[in-house]
Amino acid sequence: MKAVVKTEEKGFCGDYADMRRKVYALKEKYPFACCTVGARSWGGRAIFTLGLGQTQGATLYTGCVNACDGETAFALLRLYENMCRAVDGGGKLCGIKLNEIFKSRGVIIVPCVNPDGMEIRRCGAVAAGCYAGLAQRLSPDGFENWRANAAGVDLSRNTSDNWRRLKETERSVGYTSPGARFYGGKTCFSEPESRAVASLCRKYGVRHIVDVRRGNNALYVTGGECEEKGALMAKILRLCSGLEKAERSGALDEERGFCDWFAAEYGRAAFSLEYEEYCVKNYPSFEEAAVVAAIM
Repeated sequence: MKAVVKTEEKGFCGDYADMRRKVYALKEKYPFACCTVGARSWGGRAIFTLGLGQTQGATLYTGCVNACDGETAFALLRLYENMCRAVDGGGKLCGIKLNEIFKSRGVIIVPCVNPDGMEIRRCGAVAAGCYAGLAQRLSPDGFENWRANAAGVDLSRNTSDNWRRLKETERSVGYTSPGARFYGGKTCFSEPESRAVASLCRKYGVRHIVDVRRGNNALYVTGGECEEKGALMAKILRLCSGLEKAERSGALDEERGFCDWFAAEYGRAAFSLEYEEYCVKNYPSFEEAAVVAAIM
């Protein structure tokens, strides 16, 4: 069955081919831009890694971890393009002269962690390639609520933080095998997508993670070097983004896997920026928060 997708002509929607064209267009236009394929999904799709400035100790931005968050990939691509334009022209972005900032700071952006899932949600089981049969069996009534990758693993739940607790939660509600959502896999970091993010954190000594999602217009903060610094960073991001700081309710769909894992593994702050939608109206607030996150 073909996926049913709501189309919104606001500049923040598209498919994998659109994203790929945009990445290579940016690479051609801005020779200083670092655009690489960090890894490939089970379906062979590129997991692009975009860098600017001093990438060692950079801030890492992740988008479209869940397949239903495709808009975030294109919001992050616009952010990267605007950063490149500011660097190229020696200008400012959100009042900040990036040429100066990027002498000591940097950004790494993974616009779409889950390209297979994004395409499955848009196009249905055929987009899963050799996993098409599995995808069709897992979601016979459509793909509008598909969150997982091609192998039916929810990447938000495929990290090592509190692995035993996560599996107990999954089993308690019947998620014991691959599915459209909420199944975390047989082992932590079993998926190429989640391994790619973990590898970036190790390789570049990432300072902070900013996970960009669709949600309930809220800012979630995990960990930090100390409570005082974490609280200050959260306050700054809240003011820039217009999002209210929120606490988790413990619901199954509120796992922020890479943020939780990163904070536990490295003892550094991780942030989840969650807008109800990404559109022209709220993009400036998102961009300001994302730029400020790079220099904190």
